[in-house]
Amino acid sequence: MAASFTMPRGPFFDDGPTIMGLLAPGLTSLLALGTALMASSVSQTVLSAFIGLQAAMLALAASMSASAAALWTANWQGRVAPSRAVAQVRQRLWWQLLVSAGFGVCGPLALAFHAEVSTSYSLARMPQALLAVLALLLAAQALGGWCGLAWRGRAGRWVLLSWIVLVLALSWQRALREWLLAWPALSMLTLLLLSLGWRVLRQRLVQHRQRWAGVPATGAATAAFQPAQVWQSLPFDGEEAEGQGGRFSEMPAWRRSVLAPLLALACTAWRHQVWETPVQGVGLATYAGWMALLTGLAACALVHPAAHWRRQLAPGGITPPQWARRMVLRSVAGGVLALTVLVAVAAFSTPVQGRWAVLGTGATVLGDLCVAFTLAAWVRARRNDLVGLLLAVALMFGAVFLLTAAAAAIGLPLVRGAGWLAVELALAAVLGVASVRRWAARKGI
Repeated sequence: MAASFTMPRGPFFDDGPTIMGLLAPGLTSLLALGTALMASSVSQTVLSAFIGLQAAMLALAASMSASAAALWTANWQGRVAPSRAVAQVRQRLWWQLLVSAGFGVCGPLALAFHAEVSTSYSLARMPQALLAVLALLLAAQALGGWCGLAWRGRAGRWVLLSWIVLVLALSWQRALREWLLAWPALSMLTLLLLSLGWRVLRQRLVQHRQRWAGVPATGAATAAFQPAQVWQSLPFDGEEAEGQGGRFSEMPAWRRSVLAPLLALACTAWRHQVWETPVQGVGLATYAGWMALLTGLAACALVHPAAHWRRQLAPGGITPPQWARRMVLRSVAGGVLALTVLVAVAAFSTPVQGRWAVLGTGATVLGDLCVAFTLAAWVRARRNDLVGLLLAVALMFGAVFLLTAAAAAIGLPLVRGAGWLAVELALAAVLGVASVRRWAARKGI
């Protein structure tokens, strides 16, 4: 009988990766904090040196921690009941990364605060300066974590080239910090992308197949099925869906090519969203085009719970109505989250006097977003292919254009305010119920 033992929870000082991950960034941060407290002024050269050193420490610590976690995960996956131990390994890794990042960023942030005050004698650019330092340090830590997975074969071998990228970034670190300082939206976008990168890394940590034969992590076994809490893009009919067992599904190349220009157009059209704006004149076609654009984005961004068929057959498992309800609600929630991030970035990049007007655009677009996602889900429930996507876009454009034109013709121009928001939310509720029923009645969910 194989011996068993319990994995301790949380960070602890019993191995090299943990000691390196906690002590090295902590000591560097303590030295930076002492410099900030004792020095009368801090030059940009000293700040760059500390940020570069701390970025390297965080990257190395994250790399060793992720590599050790991948090895532990592979060993536990070869046992009879490894799920609890694998979850503890993953939890321990997140604790190490969280504590290491917490210790690591304190000193450089204090040093950046002191340097900005001693340089400009003003707090006007303080949030931008701190965000720039935070984005650089956390990006280095995420890069190290991915390299640790690649070293154990849980990511592509090309990821190891990121060490070259880190060296180049550290050599140009001051220029990068100036760009992030001038464009604070880039810092916010970087932090958002890092959160998505850690989500993918979490899935790759428990992924069973080897991606290259570099340093083998032995003992990996294929599980029968994965939990249903994993979300992935909703495939079209006839499209081979990756991650049938619940693994992270990468978006197909053609869908990425569609989303990229649509996202660029959405960011451009965002400048024209204002609360209590009447829709008239050229705005009739513009608003209809905006709604069609949102529908196209939503139709490509629907997600669903990756429930294995055994989950549906098991007692108390997920049923088709529950699957459809979670698909619609999670898709709408993802769109609302993206809208919130976009509003936050736009407001943060706007001067104080115009910030409240930018925040009002969130309420203006909320109803548009809900209608777009529910209509896309309903149309794809009836015809889940590229033609259905085009039909959803055309249906949205035609319905909105005819409605706004008819309202303008009788002397009642459409006003995008509280009344129209209530109408859109009610329509989204009706479309959501219809799409859930239609998806629940489909075969092969």
